[in-house]
Amino acid sequence: MKPYLHRFMKDFLTGDSPEEVTQLVLSTISEFSMDLRNVFPMEDYDIKVIPVDTWDKARGEKILILPYSELTEDGKVYFHIDDIKDAMENPDLETIKLILWEMLLTKVGYLLYMNYEQARNLEFKNDLVIVSSILSTATLIAIDDIKTISAVLDAKREIIKLDLRAAESLLNTLEFMNFDAQKIAYEDARAKIIRASAQLLDAAVMNWMVIQSISIAPLIDPREEIERFVKEGIFSAENLSERIGEIFSGIWAFYDILKVMGKDKPIELIELRDKIMEYRQRLGLDYQPSTQDFSEKLSVG
Repeated sequence: MKPYLHRFMKDFLTGDSPEEVTQLVLSTISEFSMDLRNVFPMEDYDIKVIPVDTWDKARGEKILILPYSELTEDGKVYFHIDDIKDAMENPDLETIKLILWEMLLTKVGYLLYMNYEQARNLEFKNDLVIVSSILSTATLIAIDDIKTISAVLDAKREIIKLDLRAAESLLNTLEFMNFDAQKIAYEDARAKIIRASAQLLDAAVMNWMVIQSISIAPLIDPREEIERFVKEGIFSAENLSERIGEIFSGIWAFYDILKVMGKDKPIELIELRDKIMEYRQRLGLDYQPSTQDFSEKLSVG
């Protein structure tokens, strides 16, 4: 069976308009939903993918706000029409991979929201992105679709590096600008670092899942172990909000250990995290990246 990366790319290349593409991808999203529910049984609920020319047209109570999309309580997923066009016209670049990943995340997020009362009761709904990322990655691992995971991780690393370079350029030229120009450049740099932080957080979860599956592979079936972890560690949690916090704290601690162990051969994701934290501190964002970074829908050039 073709990797989901290839199936989504076919949808984007076949469609003649953003509206047609968003209809074509629904079939691929439904296929993924079947694969997901074969691993993690739950009721299916349809979503509707809608391209808009301004985020003001994204109506309804927001469940997930991601860098390229927004999911509302009534199952509508909004994407900006310019991003869809960019993905259609440049299928070899990062945008298409990041958009297809968010299509999976929003579908999984909606299924979680509709199937589990704990998900609906989350104080901060965007925390669902952590669970959605874990389930989406676990499903791709279960069906041996490592190509899609690898492509999305590569795209996230590239977009993070692009945003870091752009932010560095802006911050290094502040002293040569007048006050009004400084303010605009500062906000632009802040927007880029926040977007990079959101992509890093999701990449950290995905990469952690892959590392876990590789590390346990010589001993047991990684797919079965990951299914057990999700079912016992997430779905059975008495307090989903606390459990999500514990999981992500554990992931950061895991990377801290890898950093200490890999001094002679640094891991790129850890280096990107350290660079992001450096810029966050310079911009007054003195806390670790969190799901709140996804919720700032900012204009990033």
